[in-house]
Amino acid sequence: MIVLPNERSGVALGRRMCLRIGRGRPGATDRERCRPGQMRSLAFILFSLLSAGCSWLSPKPHGFALTFRDVTLSRQRPSDAEFQVRLLQIAPDGTTELEALATGEKARARPGATFEFPLSHIYGIQLLSSSPETAEAVLTENKCVVK
Repeated sequence: MIVLPNERSGVALGRRMCLRIGRGRPGATDRERCRPGQMRSLAFILFSLLSAGCSWLSPKPHGFALTFRDVTLSRQRPSDAEFQVRLLQIAPDGTTELEALATGEKARARPGATFEFPLSHIYGIQLLSSSPETAEAVLTENKCVVK
């Protein structure tokens, strides 16, 4: 991005461009080559093009959002593609075992605890509740998303 130190630098740059453009007319004086209105318009157009053209170089995030997603895994629906896990078993005390779809890595958690899959880089999945009788486990995932 070209940064002009002050407003006069932009005017000077516009004047130089205006003089070069006006050189082709025979017999034109400096005043005729570059009228004040033309110079300001040219400087404004140049500034607009530079600022708009260079803005894509450093895209900045607009904000953050905390998202929550709940899913229920059961015998009928043992896996979830977005969470990238599969339900393996639920122990009588509620301890639930999941498997990472990509690597086969296994992790256990009790209700209220989170599952950790360090090899698969899956974090933030919490076991909300589990029922050995119905073979269902309710999981939630909290994510911070940059918008």
